[in-house]
Amino acid sequence: MREDIYRLSRSLAFHIPDVRWIPEQNLHLTLAFLGNVESRRIAGIQDLLDKAPARYLPITARFGGLGSFPNQKRPRIIWLGVMEGSKELIGLAEDLNRGLEILGFEPERKRFAPHLTLGRVKRGSRTSELREALKKDAEKSIRGMDSLGSLNINMILLMKSTLTSRGAIYQILSRHGN
Repeated sequence: MREDIYRLSRSLAFHIPDVRWIPEQNLHLTLAFLGNVESRRIAGIQDLLDKAPARYLPITARFGGLGSFPNQKRPRIIWLGVMEGSKELIGLAEDLNRGLEILGFEPERKRFAPHLTLGRVKRGSRTSELREALKKDAEKSIRGMDSLGSLNINMILLMKSTLTSRGAIYQILSRHGN
């Protein structure tokens, strides 16, 4: 499925300029972004993640539909939505957010919107052209979305990301779930 999603990104990249597309190996669904975390706090996060998945996992997710954040008038992120399993992912993310708040993390104020980030719009790009291209490509690309199938999500990964000039490097710190 990752290859199919990446193929979709590559087809969009052909028509949509000024976007830094996410490499295939970095595609992921983020439930919570914690920012810089002191190593002494990791064990508490891992305890939370050990308890959280049991209530929700496994989740069957089906991806489809293209969109942008923060909105279509000012696209900064191009994403692939979750068509099935969204309700369960939202519940899981909200539970995690409450648990993280108890651990002293700043609560997420925006409602969680399950998605896969496909690309980030480069600063200074002409967003009117990007919006038009995204709209046209979204219509063409969505027709083939059913071929992506469903994904069975059965664990949560605690990840560390290190930003470099060539993009993010991800490291799995721990696995939680089945």
